[in-house]
Amino acid sequence: MLKRNREIDAEDFAFAEERRRLVLYCARVTRDIEAAEDLAQETLLTAWRDANKLRDVDRREQWLFGIARNLCLHWLRLQRREATYAFPPSLVDQEGEQPGLDDLLVEEVDIEVELERKELADLLDRALALLPEETRAVLIQHYIEESSLSEIAGRLRTNPGALAMRLQRGKLFLRRLFTHELRQEMLPYSQQAAADEWERTPIWCHNCGQQRLLGKRTPSEGRLLLKCPTCHPGPDELFNRNYLSVLKGIHSYKPLYARLAAWCDRYYRGALEQGITSCEYCGADVHAIITTLEQFPNWLRSRDDMKSWSRYCSDDVLLVPCAHCGSACITTLEGLVLQTPQGQDFLRAHPRLRTLPRQEIEVVGRPALLSRFESVTDTAVFTAISDAATYRLLAVYGEDDHE
Repeated sequence: MLKRNREIDAEDFAFAEERRRLVLYCARVTRDIEAAEDLAQETLLTAWRDANKLRDVDRREQWLFGIARNLCLHWLRLQRREATYAFPPSLVDQEGEQPGLDDLLVEEVDIEVELERKELADLLDRALALLPEETRAVLIQHYIEESSLSEIAGRLRTNPGALAMRLQRGKLFLRRLFTHELRQEMLPYSQQAAADEWERTPIWCHNCGQQRLLGKRTPSEGRLLLKCPTCHPGPDELFNRNYLSVLKGIHSYKPLYARLAAWCDRYYRGALEQGITSCEYCGADVHAIITTLEQFPNWLRSRDDMKSWSRYCSDDVLLVPCAHCGSACITTLEGLVLQTPQGQDFLRAHPRLRTLPRQEIEVVGRPALLSRFESVTDTAVFTAISDAATYRLLAVYGEDDHE
């Protein structure tokens, strides 16, 4: 009865239109209308319970939607974790099908954008907290709440000229913070970067787990280059080289990598299942093959970027070459495993991990390959078993399944 009374009070806490907008917002973020209804109700309940924390009634709407955003992002994280380990830790059935695997391939970039916006908002909050209270209030009212100087001056009983000076000092202070003290933390969120200058990204190397990857990006071209300063020290050695249309228009590294992983999982898995696919660059029909670098076509093996691959990759790789336009899409088995929805979820929960050497095993009388990834910061382990001849995913084991 107490819970029901609280729900009634929470309903009374908001206007009908306000609640409707909360439901629409939650539905847009989660893409689940039933969950949106519950999350909107939870938002109102949380707001009602913490009503004493709302110090500025004029910012009630921003406060409510901030609560809703945090609850939605928490819900999305839980959903991803449940989807990651939805399969029992056993081998697939005799037909080799894993129920619902295609359904797990969802576009993650929107979620990553939401999470990155929250990280950037937290960073901005930290910077604003260093400003004098009066200056911070003026900046927020003018740039976030979009109040004019005259409106703010009326509320504070001062003149617009003095407010303009206060705004200018506040902006100069923030600029110094973001270009000096917080420069390294701001780099991952920079919208403009020199195309030929390596930047430190927020993504950890998946091979060693010891270094953050360096990156280059050109959003207008869909260009994304990644390398580890330890694993790939040479100037021509790269962790990842991409020129893809699906990456166009995305500026930040986490959303870029999320979009890339979703594309790779869809493209390479489709190519493996069908044996043939369309070239990403010219549209010609091309075949997917599992091979070694030594067996690459001559026109591809002689390229300088392929020579750098051979220095750190001695295992078989998945190759989709196109002799028509001279392009090639390549991934390792370990990269293919991490690009699955299960692998991406584990990577989000444990961003610092190292790749262990693959092992040859036997499953139901057939050769198979064991791929393992272990967290650098805790004892979590992610294991995948793939068919050696086809790279078809046979089973995955989550961080607790191996115990």
